[in-house]
Amino acid sequence: MFKLRDLVRPRAKRPEPHPADAEQAANLNRRISKLLNTNKTPSAIAERTIETRSEERFVPLWTATSFTLKNGKRYDARIMNMSRFGVALDADFSNIPVRDITFVGKHAVTHIRSLRPGAVFKFKIPLEDKHCDPSIIL
Repeated sequence: MFKLRDLVRPRAKRPEPHPADAEQAANLNRRISKLLNTNKTPSAIAERTIETRSEERFVPLWTATSFTLKNGKRYDARIMNMSRFGVALDADFSNIPVRDITFVGKHAVTHIRSLRPGAVFKFKIPLEDKHCDPSIIL
């Protein structure tokens, strides 16, 4: 016959926190508070015209792209959607000034507005109709 104490396991002791874990948690808390306390300045919103808003948006088959800053540094991004007139990118813009982005792929762009997961950019020269389909690679 078994007893009740045989079924109950002794409580496991909580492991001692490692100093590196505490340091990492402090770094994360510092980064989060910095993000919450940043004063976001509204970007200059380009005038929206009927043709840019009614332009068909699509997601290309190849969503991987890159963007380039004024200083020449390149970063990877993912295309959320695009049209002839602009592109919405998903990337980590937390340490990157989006107004310094000059190119998406090989196309010159201007920052329009920020989104929760990324940012929207307007092409300085709209893409040609014949190239605007899901097979496009920026």
